[in-house]
Amino acid sequence: MNDVDNLNERFILNKVLIKHKKTPMILLGVFSFILIKCSI
Repeated sequence: MNDVDNLNERFILNKVLIKHKKTPMILLGVFSFILIKCSI
């Protein structure tokens, strides 16, 4: 069951990434910014 759930999550993530091909860089920037703020 866990393996199936993981595959489903990856499939959904891939669909979302395909829909938003222009936003990954923005998301990476925001994510790294949040990580830096949390670490300080």
